[in-house]
Amino acid sequence: MIRPTLGNFAATLIHAASWMHLAHFKCNSVPGSYAKHIALQSFYEDVVESADAIVEKLLSVTWIEDYQDISIELTKGKMPYDVPEEYLKNLREFIVTVRKTLIPGDEYASLNSLVDDYINIIDSALYKITRLK
Repeated sequence: MIRPTLGNFAATLIHAASWMHLAHFKCNSVPGSYAKHIALQSFYEDVVESADAIVEKLLSVTWIEDYQDISIELTKGKMPYDVPEEYLKNLREFIVTVRKTLIPGDEYASLNSLVDDYINIIDSALYKITRLK
């Protein structure tokens, strides 16, 4: 994996909305696709504001350089819109892992709270995709 930086953390959070918006368009008429279609729509609509809040908070305490989306790395070379469940699960794992390194808990409790909100959006989308038909 690419060495995590605040730049690729921020870019990956921001780009997730676009990847899942494309996945939303790719849903077809197989059983359960409407629930998936709506779940992905909810994700990309909600996550934009959440990512923006995280990046603005990061910028209030530090400077970010070298924004690089590493989403394709999270799906081992597959396009994220082709494997939305895998992408969301790996995105969640990436966020949980990277924030331990890049965002000290005690010093940035409010930032960690914003990251928790983003994770909750992922969890909600995964629940809807896997449990609702």
